[in-house]
Amino acid sequence: MKPTSILMTIILFTGVFISSSEAQENNEQLWYCGEETVKPEYIDEYLKLSKEFIEVCKLEKFPFAFYTWTSKPFVYELWYPVSTLNDVAEIEKAWKKVTEKFGADKYAAFNNTKVKNRSYTMSIRNELQYTPKNPDYKRNELEFCRWIEYSLIPGKNREFEEAVKWMNGKRESAGAGHFVLYGTGGVGYETPVYVEMIGAKNHDDYVKQTGALGEKVAVSLKEYRSRIYPLTREMKEYDWWLLRDLSYQPAGN
Repeated sequence: MKPTSILMTIILFTGVFISSSEAQENNEQLWYCGEETVKPEYIDEYLKLSKEFIEVCKLEKFPFAFYTWTSKPFVYELWYPVSTLNDVAEIEKAWKKVTEKFGADKYAAFNNTKVKNRSYTMSIRNELQYTPKNPDYKRNELEFCRWIEYSLIPGKNREFEEAVKWMNGKRESAGAGHFVLYGTGGVGYETPVYVEMIGAKNHDDYVKQTGALGEKVAVSLKEYRSRIYPLTREMKEYDWWLLRDLSYQPAGN
């Protein structure tokens, strides 16, 4: 559950989406994240101990929120919204208190369930996100994300961002009802990297949304892709699911 001295950040939805007022005040939202790969034979123990960790977080009043997502079998990511990377040291201090309360033997058993930790950072670019005027769902209903990662050719950032803003205008004209976020990768990435995150209530909802919208924006989407693909040296695509039972919010937040 806890990232063991690893540095990483990223975004997510509201659990994760930044409010419009916050977006006006801040150009970016920084996320600190930890990715854990679990040994398949230990998955049940990992999930059990992760939930026990959350109960200790509640007892110890752990002060930082985190959201847990999964995109691949046996891979889990904890995302913390932070103000600066200086917050990372404070998160580590807070986790130290939780792990001490958890107990050395149980913490060792928990670490034994994992085969790898990965770290990276990402900033959500508020000026690039698409916020629908008439959303198809409430923000707190969002539990699925289509994640598209674009590794760009160096020097192509401006062209990519211009294409994103153009596409967001087409989304608005078509009345698209889903949220779309864009983030830029930092530590842990071979930069420049941009990530497009298309939100939905669940996978079926995503298929329904994009299918209904497809005919309206088919021409625009084709042009959008024709603009960004030449800027891209590599592209990866994943489906992401929010795991609410492995996520945590401090009391009162």
